[in-house]
Amino acid sequence: MLFLEVGKDLGYTPSYLISCTAFFTLSLDKRVIPRNMMLKILKEKKLVSSDTPPSLISIASYNESKFLEFLRGFEDDVPSLRKIYLDSVKSIVS
Repeated sequence: MLFLEVGKDLGYTPSYLISCTAFFTLSLDKRVIPRNMMLKILKEKKLVSSDTPPSLISIASYNESKFLEFLRGFEDDVPSLRKIYLDSVKSIVS
């Protein structure tokens, strides 16, 4: 149930999380939460559509190099986005 509580904090319904069984294989602290934070930044800056943004499960499933490449596409608009992400992951691992 902790996972569902965290999912609610991330802004997702329990039914969405349960339908995406891949979430249960991913680290919340090292992958899901930091990537959700990046998705929120992109939505706030209106760089991804709030109606049809990339799904959290999609970007959480990317390997690290693919996710960094995804973020690289937003460097012109948010130059520090990759650094914010890498710092957030580094602080969790440390």
